[in-house]
Amino acid sequence: MQTKREFMRLKIILPISFILIYGMFVFTKANIKNNRIELELSEQVKNLETHYLMIKDYFLTDARSIRDRVRLKSNVIELFSQAQDATDEEKIVLRNRLYNIVKPLYDRIHSRGILQFQFVLPNNESFLRVHKPTKYGDDLTDIRYSFKYANEQKKEIEGFEQGRTAHGFRYVFPFYDKKNSHLGSTEISLSSNSIENKLLNVNKIHSHFLVNKSIFSVKAWETKDLITKYIPSIEHKDYMFTLTNHSDIKKLQDSEKSIIAPLKDEIYRKMPLGKSFALYIEYKNSVKVVTFLPIKNAQKDKVVAYIVAYTDNHNIYNICKNYRYSNIFVFLGMLVLFYFVYKDLNYKQFLKSEIDKKTKVLNELNSNLELKIKDEVDKNRQQQLLMMRQNRLAQMGEMISMIAHQWRQPLNNLTFLNQLIAFTYRRGNLNDENMEDFNQNAKKQIEDMSQTIKDFSNFFKPQKEMRNFCINKVINSIIEILNPLFSKYNLSIEFINIKDTFETNGFENELRQALINIINNSKDALIENGVEDKKIKIQLKEIEGKVIISISDNGGGIDEEIMNKIFDPYFTTKGEKNGTGLGLYMAKLIIEDHMDGKIVVINRKNGVVFDISLKI
Repeated sequence: MQTKREFMRLKIILPISFILIYGMFVFTKANIKNNRIELELSEQVKNLETHYLMIKDYFLTDARSIRDRVRLKSNVIELFSQAQDATDEEKIVLRNRLYNIVKPLYDRIHSRGILQFQFVLPNNESFLRVHKPTKYGDDLTDIRYSFKYANEQKKEIEGFEQGRTAHGFRYVFPFYDKKNSHLGSTEISLSSNSIENKLLNVNKIHSHFLVNKSIFSVKAWETKDLITKYIPSIEHKDYMFTLTNHSDIKKLQDSEKSIIAPLKDEIYRKMPLGKSFALYIEYKNSVKVVTFLPIKNAQKDKVVAYIVAYTDNHNIYNICKNYRYSNIFVFLGMLVLFYFVYKDLNYKQFLKSEIDKKTKVLNELNSNLELKIKDEVDKNRQQQLLMMRQNRLAQMGEMISMIAHQWRQPLNNLTFLNQLIAFTYRRGNLNDENMEDFNQNAKKQIEDMSQTIKDFSNFFKPQKEMRNFCINKVINSIIEILNPLFSKYNLSIEFINIKDTFETNGFENELRQALINIINNSKDALIENGVEDKKIKIQLKEIEGKVIISISDNGGGIDEEIMNKIFDPYFTTKGEKNGTGLGLYMAKLIIEDHMDGKIVVINRKNGVVFDISLKI
């Protein structure tokens, strides 16, 4: 009875624990996700602010440069000075003369995005609008704070400001004559379109400009005289959207439905705060981030506009995707765990009996495990011996080819000598003296052939015990054997020996076989790839108490896709007729298993390098 109660209690505790643990996981992951997204949104805001300030600085520098150019024109200063106390008739003449002087400059700066260029008298009376020369003489004191400030404080001012017919970024500078007498102010301003174009063309940020309706009357933004055209903003009912050449009404309407509508409440809550912010929404197979950057008026006391940028953010998209997937995976994992634990509670006794049965089976398996392991080891050893025999047969085939190549010249000499004896005999000139010469010559050729057989007979002789031997001598013997054959392919082997003696302990003939396998692999690559200046370089060096044998070639290297397969048994790129796929496998087996060394291969420059590390 006690066991049954405990079981029922566990059945109640289990799902509660499942819910609590999963809830804690989801809560933690949600906090992490939200923090990471907040960082990404902050980066979006900083990015837009940085680019906006850079563009403002660019235009401010340009405006100051224009102001300085105007100040250098003495005739401009003279005309502006005369206008201070001139009659209306005199002002007309002075205005026309000033317009003719600065009009070419305005034409140039207008192409750079400058919208308005204006001269204003100290009493805030517009003397000359270069952008609209027929409109002048109006008092701008109550309309343009920037002129009032510049003329009263004698200081430059810059900022966003609404005029009679257009809003813009104004740069207003006090203007002086050469005696430093105040003559009024000059204005150089640009529209929000210039900022938008710069953000798009230079910084690749798609944005548009919103202007608060409160800075001008409804009649003002509905009139056809406005330079900038407005339509109601999709983001907020109290703001107007400025139309530009990049504006796409249909795209705006689509964005309002799919992107802005779900964010509307949050936008209406944050925009009145007058601070920068960014919001995001998952849209199709991406995440759209909408960033709002507030723009204050020239007085810096009120937010009157916003720059709104729309960007794709792959980082937030991945954060949201990973959050969903991790929740699903953890839920499924815990569900599986819950299932098995629950099953364990229900069938504990059954499982116990099954465990007893399996324990018995395992004991029986353990009793035979040693025999099975020995059997598998024997099979593996037999397989290695078979592959070693196959590799040795392949190498012996190559050795026979080398013997045939080295015998070719002595056999040719013997044939020629035989013909020479017959020819001498037919001429009647054969005697003991020249016959002795013929014998000596033939003996020399036969001794060379015999020495060749002797050299090769010891080349693959099995070595039963490990012993100390000189690596330099092994490499020199290989080069001596291979050079005659390799010369046929116009292939050279260079041995760089920085020290006369590098000794190691191991199986000398096995190391010789491994090195020949690697060198032949390079030879085949050089021939197959049609390299004209075929080169193989062997270098010995000592690093951290070990000798490194580096074998490199200029055969074009190994394809990275098969780099991790080249030491696999029976893997070859030469086809069944040209390769067994055992050469490099046996080289690795000999060096790492029989010699306690290490072999690595890397592509370098226009070839491949095999580095073999052995103990000294």
